[in-house]
Amino acid sequence: MKRQKILVVGCRKGGTTLLASLLGSHSQINMASEIYSKEALKLYGKPYAAIKYPYPHIKYDKRYGRLHTLLYFKTNKLFDIIAKVTGIYFEMPIGSSYSIKDFEDMGAIIIEIRRSRVGNVSSLMRGNTYLSEKRANACYSNSVKEMAKIKNKYTVSMAFLTEHPKEALEAICNYIGIFFEPCMLDGAGYNDNYKIDEIIPKQ
Repeated sequence: MKRQKILVVGCRKGGTTLLASLLGSHSQINMASEIYSKEALKLYGKPYAAIKYPYPHIKYDKRYGRLHTLLYFKTNKLFDIIAKVTGIYFEMPIGSSYSIKDFEDMGAIIIEIRRSRVGNVSSLMRGNTYLSEKRANACYSNSVKEMAKIKNKYTVSMAFLTEHPKEALEAICNYIGIFFEPCMLDGAGYNDNYKIDEIIPKQ
């Protein structure tokens, strides 16, 4: 029995974690979050093995090795301090062992979530990325360019997902080829990043 792979992508601070939380509540989907080694897809027991990556940590046709990932974790805190104190930001991605093209070649179902530029840039500036407005805009623009390279994908806007979660998830499930399950609407509540009533209003 072959498992189908699902890839959730989008810009950093653009809603990938939210969408992954909702999809991961489905009874047929195993959802992993940002496992950057080749262990990422070793999820068993359900028909769909899913993972989410944000840009810049995954790019269309670039892979990153173990040495790069090790370097990231050794230097990331230093870069964060530099960015916070000076406003100078170094875009050093953690770097996935798989590129988006690798997922395409695997026949994965690819779902992109896209946030408005204003909302995404604002979140990048006030989040733990410490980006200036210029660098946050560049990150958003570069993400859009990378996502545009994907040949077959389903794109959902974060605004539609948060304002009409049931309709958005029904459409995504239809694209995947599974039935919508009401429990998906509670998915954000199992993620410590969110207060569910603020993200997904009571229906």
